[in-house]
Amino acid sequence: MANRFELLNKGCLLEAAPVPATASWTLTDSREETVIVLTALLPSGMWCYGVQVYWKNGYQSVQQPTPARGTFFNPRHAQLYALGFLEQFAGHFTPDSVRAIADAIAECSQGSLFE
Repeated sequence: MANRFELLNKGCLLEAAPVPATASWTLTDSREETVIVLTALLPSGMWCYGVQVYWKNGYQSVQQPTPARGTFFNPRHAQLYALGFLEQFAGHFTPDSVRAIADAIAECSQGSLFE
């Protein structure tokens, strides 16, 4: 399954190093699992994303924001792409996290009139 928000990605900068996150969005925060979307503003004015997951089994997956995974015109596009990335792995998440990802996609897809 491909990321359904692939058209929002304006290109990857291969060999780019991770950058510090400038914003985070916690989708779920429970004893079982925590899912966080990270975004960062690049010097070029473009945005990139990362994700942080604390799994039910005690492990964690951390991908710091980096333009190596894509660049985006605004933070909402970066968030949608990150959500599409997470959605591809829905089978690995708890039902609550899957629901939270779907809800976040619905919320984020409703763009602001003044964006």
